[in-house]
Amino acid sequence: MKKDNERIKKLRDELESELIKIEGVSVNGTIENRLSNTSNLSFKNIDSESLMIALSKNIAISSGSACTSASLEPSYVLKALNVEDH
Repeated sequence: MKKDNERIKKLRDELESELIKIEGVSVNGTIENRLSNTSNLSFKNIDSESLMIALSKNIAISSGSACTSASLEPSYVLKALNVEDH
């Protein structure tokens, strides 16, 4: 299980390292203390629906959390992390 976790973490890190090369893409939250199988990214000035359609064939993706799915308001978690509302 530890070996799988390390492999997944490496894949996540590789994905993020390529994505943050794109202008306006950033990782939300801490880089050190987080789940190895999850990325939380912001894409400035990119339509979330278009992004989801383009990426959802290869990875599981959402434009928000389950706890804010009925709201158009920005996530309270991202607000707490001082993530700018795009």
